[in-house]
Amino acid sequence: MGRYIVSRLTESIIVLFIISIVAFGLVHLAPGDPAMALYGDQVQKMRPADRERIRENLGLNRPLPVQYYKWISNVLKGDMGRSFMTGRDVKTMLLERFPGTLLLSATATVIIIGLTLVVGIYAGMRQYSFFDYASTTVSFILMSVPGFWFAMMLILVFSVGLKWLPSSGMTSIGTKFSIPDVLKHLILPAVVLSFTHLGYYIRLLRGSVAVAKEQDFVTVLKARGIKNSVIVARHILRNAMIPFVTYLGVSISIMLAGSVVTEAIFAWPGLGMLSVEAANNRDYPVLMGTILFSGALVVGGSLVADLFCAWLDPRIALKTRPESR
Repeated sequence: MGRYIVSRLTESIIVLFIISIVAFGLVHLAPGDPAMALYGDQVQKMRPADRERIRENLGLNRPLPVQYYKWISNVLKGDMGRSFMTGRDVKTMLLERFPGTLLLSATATVIIIGLTLVVGIYAGMRQYSFFDYASTTVSFILMSVPGFWFAMMLILVFSVGLKWLPSSGMTSIGTKFSIPDVLKHLILPAVVLSFTHLGYYIRLLRGSVAVAKEQDFVTVLKARGIKNSVIVARHILRNAMIPFVTYLGVSISIMLAGSVVTEAIFAWPGLGMLSVEAANNRDYPVLMGTILFSGALVVGGSLVADLFCAWLDPRIALKTRPESR
């Protein structure tokens, strides 16, 4: 197990390094100029020498490899730079926005896990039943509906029509902070974020349970007189949960990192909104900070999922040993 952990940690570091190189290159090669975003229409009145001095002050006149080396060196020291627009520390801005994204993603994850375990296990154990067909149909519908359209429909019905729920923000403007108010604002974005992923989870767990219950060891356990509930809880689910946990670990981190559309539609103050604002303003340090932070969440989620799967099935860890090849 120790060899497997070291191997996965090494792979994760390499992947993060590659992400940083690719993202840095794409961000800096994209059209647009931070100086234009910073000074707006005033840039047109500036002399070329003034524009070049602005680029020099921002460090944008150096060759791209030099800029990357300086940036990554500072990142390894814990310094992610300062925003071009506000001059604030990027790390501080990320830490301020992360709780909002974490709250939204955690709530969506709880909804996903709860509904998936109930629907997916029941449908898998009763394959080809009416419930199985119904859950499959609903899953395909959820997988097909675009998240932005679903969000707009919920806003139209529950915010504009019924006026039951707020359509934007985390708290009501002009009111004191309160947990009920936050929860009220959380309902719509959490439902959108969870339901746009829910179909995949249900289909995955349903299929894994359906395959696991047909294995020979289940027949042997039934022949020994072991209760069906024990077989399901201790044996079928243990095998069926491996692909589910793997996908869950990756997708949860992706939700944490990439809930851009949901946050933008509902004006939810999280990492997604921060990345959109940074992209619009050509704020390279903030944009690179959100990308690297998001990449770390995705890689970290995948790492945790793989380690948990290795705990569920020790054969996964044994595959890294030279003698097992």
